[in-house]
Amino acid sequence: MPPHLRSKTHGAIASIAVLSAVLCAATASGGGSTLFVDDDAPPGGDGRSWDTAHRFLQDALTAASDPDRGVGHIRIAEGVYRPDRSEANPAGTANRTVSFRLTGGIALVGGYAGLGAADPGARDPALFPTILSGDLLGNDEPDAMYEDNSLHVVNANGARAASLDGLTITAGFADGPDDARGAGIIVVDGVLDLIDCTLAGNRAIFDGGQHARGGAVWAQGSDLLATDCVFSGNHARRGDDTHPAGGGAVAASASTVTAIGCLFEANRTNALEDGKGGAVWAATGTDLTLVDCRFESNRVFTSNEQAEGGAVFLSSATATITECTFRANEACGSSPDVDGDGFGGALFMFNSTAALDRCRFLGNAACADKAAFGGAIHQIDSSLDLVSCLLSGNLVESSDILEQGAALYARNALTTAVNCTFVANGSLPLNFRDNGISHAGQIMSLANCILWDNGSDDRQSTQDAQIDAPPGEVVVSHTIVQGWDGTLGGIGNHGRDPGFADADGGDDIPGTADDDVRLTSGSPAIDAGDNSVASGTLDLDGNSRFVDDPATADTGTGTAPIIDMGPYEFPGAACDWDLDGDSEVGFTDLLQVLAAWGAPYGFADLVALLAQWGVCR
Repeated sequence: MPPHLRSKTHGAIASIAVLSAVLCAATASGGGSTLFVDDDAPPGGDGRSWDTAHRFLQDALTAASDPDRGVGHIRIAEGVYRPDRSEANPAGTANRTVSFRLTGGIALVGGYAGLGAADPGARDPALFPTILSGDLLGNDEPDAMYEDNSLHVVNANGARAASLDGLTITAGFADGPDDARGAGIIVVDGVLDLIDCTLAGNRAIFDGGQHARGGAVWAQGSDLLATDCVFSGNHARRGDDTHPAGGGAVAASASTVTAIGCLFEANRTNALEDGKGGAVWAATGTDLTLVDCRFESNRVFTSNEQAEGGAVFLSSATATITECTFRANEACGSSPDVDGDGFGGALFMFNSTAALDRCRFLGNAACADKAAFGGAIHQIDSSLDLVSCLLSGNLVESSDILEQGAALYARNALTTAVNCTFVANGSLPLNFRDNGISHAGQIMSLANCILWDNGSDDRQSTQDAQIDAPPGEVVVSHTIVQGWDGTLGGIGNHGRDPGFADADGGDDIPGTADDDVRLTSGSPAIDAGDNSVASGTLDLDGNSRFVDDPATADTGTGTAPIIDMGPYEFPGAACDWDLDGDSEVGFTDLLQVLAAWGAPYGFADLVALLAQWGVCR
């Protein structure tokens, strides 16, 4: 991505964060009058105070829908609230089509202590959970009776600047012939903000002639902003052989979707035909922005044809992904009768554009009976920029030994990777043709990168195991490639050991939390990059991107300090008497000791300082 576009991208992300903070503050203070809801309140309340609170959220929403009331804010005490219940029907109607309907700019805020507490207005969503439940009959457990649940727990269609704050939304079951999407929340042509919400156990499931998408959320032609939210255990499933399922947690079409500081865990998409996006499905012109999010243990599975994008699926979409972690996600295709394919254990892209900055892909897998391509990332007819990213311990697993691109697989796609490390990505079972990167059809540019220990054990030392691409389709500069033989050309490249601290950690398993691929003193990757292609000022740890190591000669290109290869900048060796932090014990440090002579420094300290004189090593 050109520098001017990168600066715009980072500026946009900063603006989004500021906007989110403003929206949070606005929600906390409320706009217009406020209504109160507490399921422990006595009957007949008017909702104007905690003492006269509505018992049912549906009554408060009915009152708020009257524009003459000017209600902008509904505070909800801890408890469980079901959309079919009201003062008129306190036992519920069991009407699955009824939802909590958001209109205008209404803000629903949960997590209040409510009646019976010393301070009913005390707020802590974790301590005082407020649950909006689609389990109308209270019979979901232990026998998994979901068919009588709400089709959509929350309906925000047409809402303008509505928000949900501190709420848990659960047990939606969207299984109708025209309603197999958005079981937790459906928003069409609306604007909705989710703040500190949990969406768990929602299901979009259908076995007839329609797609099942968005187990928790379906957004169409809408703006959706989620901040500090959890999406857990949601499910999209299709049962016929002609319609795919997508977006176990969130599915979006022609929308703008932004998630900041969110966790997507254990969401899944299952399909007989094609499964797309274990957690997120974004298509048809959707603009997706993910900042500081985690995707863990999401899964897409198909028993026939293709499973694509264990965490995220993009089709005709644009994505900006910053400081996100993708760990242990899977895209798996399997069938006893028909060969299934697994593509993109974490991310699948088709006809899309994505820019990833300071992201981690750890221990993801593409698995299949037939073809398993792209253990972490799979892209077709797309454009991808990777900056300061780590791809480690990702796998391609195929019983037919059709395994390629354990870290990255690309066909007819433009790819740029700057300051990235691809390490210990491989295959199961071991495959004589596997590789870390498989790229063909367009140009891939690698700069300031490290490719090491990719492929199966018996060929990790070869260049082909690190990257497989047709001649002339890879441009490599200032990059370490294990087994480097010079055939890829370029400048500043070599195959010397990069000197990682501990690439597979104490458990000897790559792609897990204890791995450390930071550089150690003496690494040939230190001060060896090309400053002209560098992007941003921070490394993957959030530390300064340009730090000189006095103990290492500059072998890179540019004006000192020279950037390191890989996503982590070496901070310089440390020693006890480097008091000014410049990785060298010298006169400045000596003057500090002399200036404080007697308290706390003495003769023994002076001797120790002089013994370390010079560059820290």
